[in-house]
Amino acid sequence: LPKSMTKNQSAMNRLASSDELRASTEISSESEPVSPLVARSSSLPYVFFGTGPIAVRALEEMHAGGITPSLIVSSPDRPAGRGHMMTPSPVAQWATEHDIETLKPEKLDHDFLTQLEARSSKLEARVFVVIDYGKFLPKRLLEIPERGVLNMHPSLLPRLRGPSPIRSAILQDEKDTGITVMLVDEEMDHGGIVAQKKIDI
Repeated sequence: LPKSMTKNQSAMNRLASSDELRASTEISSESEPVSPLVARSSSLPYVFFGTGPIAVRALEEMHAGGITPSLIVSSPDRPAGRGHMMTPSPVAQWATEHDIETLKPEKLDHDFLTQLEARSSKLEARVFVVIDYGKFLPKRLLEIPERGVLNMHPSLLPRLRGPSPIRSAILQDEKDTGITVMLVDEEMDHGGIVAQKKIDI
């Protein structure tokens, strides 16, 4: 296998073989069936990176299923509205409403990454999830979580790579699109695919 594919497969094997993920699919015969999402939440703390409304929708779905992040990283507050008042991102607002610690770095530089390493270690967050964040993740950040970094991309990769796949699907008159969950590597929309779901337009 090409080196990049071998690296991706190795990361997916580590993710799939974790005791936490295996435990998430077990259902007790002595109680009501438990959603795998609920079972997974208590044993797999994670850090969530996101900024916009797509990320908020994903957070709502995960939170409803019992998967709530231990820490959220979002973009800094920006001027908005007629008064140009400093306004937190939609994800940062969601984090405040749910009483979740939030970091808002302007840059993913040495100082922030050192802080992130310390916080994720204390929280025992072994996986990061990135959805609609808006910043390129440096190699050092990708190497922090033991189980890797997962990204939800709103297209059926490798189709419609890039920052605006929803708009591209409309402009190109696609008949279907979808969602891809992938392991993040150093290239854009390039890592190993974990799961996909097709959606008709």
